[in-house]
Amino acid sequence: MDKPVKLNPRDIIKANGTNRMDIFVRWMYVEAVLNNHSEEQIKSFGDLYCKMQDERLTGREIDMGIFIRGYIPHSEIALIRNLIPNLSDKEAIQTIISKGGWLRHFNELIKSIKKDGYKEDSIIWCSKLETGHKLSSGAHRLACCLAFNFDTIPVEFSSIEKGTALSPDDYSLEWFKEHKFSQEEITLIENFYNSKSE
Repeated sequence: MDKPVKLNPRDIIKANGTNRMDIFVRWMYVEAVLNNHSEEQIKSFGDLYCKMQDERLTGREIDMGIFIRGYIPHSEIALIRNLIPNLSDKEAIQTIISKGGWLRHFNELIKSIKKDGYKEDSIIWCSKLETGHKLSSGAHRLACCLAFNFDTIPVEFSSIEKGTALSPDDYSLEWFKEHKFSQEEITLIENFYNSKSE
């Protein structure tokens, strides 16, 4: 396998464009936490993030292979297992996706990066496309890197095609509309996207 390459997180987000608005929801939350926004605003962004995560995973079976390869890398499962000893991988995943578990996990990731920086062995996976690098796995870490304004992050490439474990669905604004997010929530996401795309 090739060594990871260093890419600018902004180049990855540009290549994914409006099909990955889920990353902007995460980024918005991280910035609110880092910039000490009001508790009310942090809670509001956190609620939006949790609603999105719940909608993304509603009805999905907890499949260890898919979660480890696609949604929750081993390093992140290990983080939960370190925080709560004696958990199996499946129990760690269930903790992460339980009500509020996503947010607790995300907050731990933010704190870890703030304290120790980005761990170089925490690879973000992309697929090479003519239009750039499509994010396959690592949306939480990418959002953190964007909020922390890191210049580069370690990336490895997969040849995974759409519809497989390492190829997330389309999370455009249309997805948020179809999943009954309010117009106010959609406008908030769109405004944040526009502010970061200038």
